Amino acid sequence: MPEQFNAKEAAAAIRKALRATYPGTTFRVRMGRGTACAWVGVQWTDGPTELDVMKLVSVFESSRYRVPDHAAASPWRIPEDETRWTCEGVTTSRTISPEAREKVQREHVRQTSEGAFYGLIEGPQGRRTIAAPSPWTTAEEMAERVARSLPFES
Repeated sequence: MPEQFNAKEAAAAIRKALRATYPGTTFRVRMGRGTACAWVGVQWTDGPTELDVMKLVSVFESSRYRVPDHAAASPWRIPEDETRWTCEGVTTSRTISPEAREKVQREHVRQTSEGAFYGLIEGPQGRRTIAAPSPWTTAEEMAERVARSLPFES
């Protein structure tokens, strides 16, 4: 019989995994209250991207393993010996500090000859351009948009 862990134990395991993976970042891991008591929330400033944290914490969610009643042989079925989490889901929320936003604006936000702003990121996959959602987007708004794609040292 596999072990089963509740949301409180999942929150503790998430905290431990985040500390081990991102030792320079301070995370706030909290259980939900009331009808959301089976959920866990994770918040942090700067540090890794939201996508990187979501990849790490998704293994602690039970909701992604739900098996439809009509699909006994579903590929979503959990093997009998696998650990089960009763945490319904994990929400993530990353805040970008003013210092990080200013750094991004200096290093990654450019302006076209027409005056529109865009983001430019150099990475292992090459150069990536992030377009502004509208011609009225300010440099500060563009920096916030670009910053969501970049990890920061805390």
